[in-house]
Amino acid sequence: MSVFTSLPAELICEILEHAAFRDNTTALVLSLLSSWVRRLVEPLLYHTVVLSSARSLQAFLATLTLKPASFARRRVKHLGVFAMGPEQAILDVLEACQGVSSLACAFFLPGCKPTTPMTMLPALAETQTHPEQHLLGMACRDGWDTAVIGRSVSHLRVHLPASSLPAMFPSPPPDALEPNDDDDEDEHEGTEPKGWDRIAHLPALTHLALVYRPSDRYPVSTVFDHLQRFLAPLSTASESRASTAAGKLELLLVQVVGPSLGPSPHVDEMNALAVSLGASALRVVAERAPMSAAAQWEDAAKEDRSVWQNAEEVVRQRILRVQQQVAS
Repeated sequence: MSVFTSLPAELICEILEHAAFRDNTTALVLSLLSSWVRRLVEPLLYHTVVLSSARSLQAFLATLTLKPASFARRRVKHLGVFAMGPEQAILDVLEACQGVSSLACAFFLPGCKPTTPMTMLPALAETQTHPEQHLLGMACRDGWDTAVIGRSVSHLRVHLPASSLPAMFPSPPPDALEPNDDDDEDEHEGTEPKGWDRIAHLPALTHLALVYRPSDRYPVSTVFDHLQRFLAPLSTASESRASTAAGKLELLLVQVVGPSLGPSPHVDEMNALAVSLGASALRVVAERAPMSAAAQWEDAAKEDRSVWQNAEEVVRQRILRVQQQVAS
């Protein structure tokens, strides 16, 4: 006689759910035991989907053909597409999984441009209250289009390769987002912002993370100067014309690529600049970039935690110290 027969049904369910949550392979095996076990573990099995190869991409699409049309939209909450193709298969997955709260992708965004107006990625953000997008690896290489970012995205991480730095950090840096006078408003009315300007005008954006490697051409001080435009205060005129995220950012995280061990002078330099300037600059936090941003995202999704939480605590501590200094 099985030992499970003497256990309460609620405890059996908790054991199976725990086993399925800890390991996807175990969840898959359990789903084959019986229909009631499959109904129990299936939400956990598809809660976080990571597609790292063309084979896994095609297998996932094949699985969806056996499910109801709304299955992926209801079940998949965290989607990571790290396969490089096929492009149409990637777009089919994105279209099916329009209920995700967190999307990470590393496929070549410009490569998909000839076959689609890139409306699917923004559509993913429109169905969630706090959606995240992580554009990693190849996603932002060689002329990526910021229009892929949905207007309702609140948490955005962008991995900037060297090929994207000249466009994103022009020399000399532009002025901070300045309020337009009435004439300028009429002149630019109906004009769609581009590049950093479009990101700065995302109305729901509260958390922005940039992954970048310092160089002689793009040292920490130069990048920090550019980041100031995201922290510029809003004017009444600007707010009435278009809601922007500048000044609304709760956190501007810079993940600095470099050695994983030993001193990190670039991280220390950027944090020192933020503290020395104070005020809105306190929201700029630098940290070492993870060995793999994709793996960091996956671990956080599976463990139901945030890749932002350490930096959020840094901002809270900085603000607390300032408040204590003012009080004393």
